[in-house]
Amino acid sequence: MTGNPAMDALLEDLVAPKDQVCIASGRVIRDSNYFFCKACKHPMIIAESKGLVSCPLCHTALPPPGDKARQPLPTPGAKR
Repeated sequence: MTGNPAMDALLEDLVAPKDQVCIASGRVIRDSNYFFCKACKHPMIIAESKGLVSCPLCHTALPPPGDKARQPLPTPGAKR
């Protein structure tokens, strides 16, 4: 795009679909390393949620790190 890696990443984020944006960082979610807040149902990247005890959007308590509810979502079509 522009030749500037940081600017290219920002532009990619700006033109990506807006329905999968991390509520903790504002970054576009590109893989399955995210989970949904149980209350507001918005997605959050697991790595961005480290150190958070509540949802940045609705302030509901988050499950503790390592909890099953805070694990990556299964990839659609993947065998378990």
